[in-house]
Amino acid sequence: MNIKHAFIALLAATGCAWAVPHYENLDKALAQAPAENRSILLDFTGTDWCPACIHLSNKILNSPEFDAAVGSRYGIVTLDFPRTKKLLDAIPPQEMKARERLLNEYRVQGLPTVVLLDSAGLPYAVLVGSAENTEQYLARLKEAEAARTARDAAFAEAATLSGEAKARALHKGLQALPEVCRPKYTSVIEEICKSDTEDTLGYIKSARMAKLYVEQFEAFQQLTATFVGKFDAPELKDSIAKCEEFLKTPELHPEVAQMCLGCMADAYALLHDLPNSIKYSRRAYEAAPNSRAAHRLRTNAEFQEKILKEQSGK
Repeated sequence: MNIKHAFIALLAATGCAWAVPHYENLDKALAQAPAENRSILLDFTGTDWCPACIHLSNKILNSPEFDAAVGSRYGIVTLDFPRTKKLLDAIPPQEMKARERLLNEYRVQGLPTVVLLDSAGLPYAVLVGSAENTEQYLARLKEAEAARTARDAAFAEAATLSGEAKARALHKGLQALPEVCRPKYTSVIEEICKSDTEDTLGYIKSARMAKLYVEQFEAFQQLTATFVGKFDAPELKDSIAKCEEFLKTPELHPEVAQMCLGCMADAYALLHDLPNSIKYSRRAYEAAPNSRAAHRLRTNAEFQEKILKEQSGK
């Protein structure tokens, strides 16, 4: 019996529990973590289909070595996205919706992904993928904790300052964090906007654009809801015309414009009008080339151009 198995056997024999608690969901973790002074490890995983996820869970997060190293400082919330029907059916619909919401909020694009939150629920690091062993993953965790230390130092400095100097210190704290974590710091962003009245850091403009996005995205969703199930040529042309009108919205957010142009590209594709589908896919990509959808739009346009070229050569 190796050391790891002997340790597990000892725990079982003595009735000792793991030091790292596993919370049922994020709400329960947030209710308990502050009193326990624990950070929260959100584990986005696929326990029945993703090899790297299974390795991370079985060989690292649930290992005696991991427990011994961070057991007093972390608690785990497992956000499982299984594919087996039995496991899927066992997850209440509301719980799955909550998991999907978090998946979108943190822009998780692959599993496993771990998001680290402090005891107040504020995210400070994102770890994508697994590691060969626990030692390597603990090294990644230590590096991630350095971001929280830098954040806290900058925020502490900001508490002694005022005006633009305070705003810059708060900005420094946010810059220590991954970009995907920063929108969660709403009170910090509000304080920056209040302290930086000249908007030298651009937060006031960013806040206004974020508000525009929410309002315009909701309006666009209402528009596209009227297109559902409509595939006849006259109906598709009508949807294109409505999108053209929507594009005239004052101060249209680039990513909402991208969605609208992409919708038009899809409608033209359904009309078998490849030149216009390519044209609007390109326009959609150019509207917000750094968005999450940009790569798909560019790839789609390139694929359609290849098809059009092949058709022209016949």
